[in-house]
Amino acid sequence: MKRSDMLNKNIHQTNNLSQKSPGSPEYPIHDSGQTDRARHFSLIIFFSVITLLGACSEKLNLVVLDGSYKGFFYYIPAGGTQITKSAEEVSVILNGKEYTSTGSTGRIPAGGTGKYSVLSNNIVQFQDERVWTADFDWNMILNGNYRYEVKNDSLILTRNFELCSSCNTTNGLYQYRLKRIN
Repeated sequence: MKRSDMLNKNIHQTNNLSQKSPGSPEYPIHDSGQTDRARHFSLIIFFSVITLLGACSEKLNLVVLDGSYKGFFYYIPAGGTQITKSAEEVSVILNGKEYTSTGSTGRIPAGGTGKYSVLSNNIVQFQDERVWTADFDWNMILNGNYRYEVKNDSLILTRNFELCSSCNTTNGLYQYRLKRIN
C-alpha cells in the first residue's frame, strides 16, 4: 500500500469517528487549542473572583467594626487571680483606619489614639501614636494585637499576654466589653 493511500485511509477513519452512528452517542472531536483557551479563560475568571473576594473581606471587616462604643475595661494583671473592672465607662471610636479610646481614672485603662487594622477574621491590631510617661503599666494602653468578637451590638476586645515565659505566674488578660452607641 502506498504511503498516500495509508494517509487517506487514516483521514477517512478519523472523519468516521466524528460522525454520528445510529444508536451511539455523539462524541464530537474538539480542537485542543479551543479547550486550552477555554481552560485558561476559566482560570482567569476563577482567580479574579478569588482576588476580588479577598480584597473585599478586609473592607467588610472594617465596616463591621467601625462605630462608637462604650463599656467597661476588665483586666487580670500577670500573676494575679482577680479580675478588676474599670471604675468608669470607657469609649472606643473606630473610624476608617483610625481609633480613639478614652482612659479612666488611674489610667485603668489609659486610652489610646492611632491607627488600627484587621489582620484576620478575629485579630485587630492597634498602633497607638501618643507619647506616654513611664509611670504606669503600658499594657493599659489600647495598643498591639487584640482578639475581637462581635455579638449583635457588642464588641469584645481581648488581649492575653505573658510577662515571663520561664516564670511560674499566670498570664495577664486585658478586655474591653463594649456596646455600640451609633
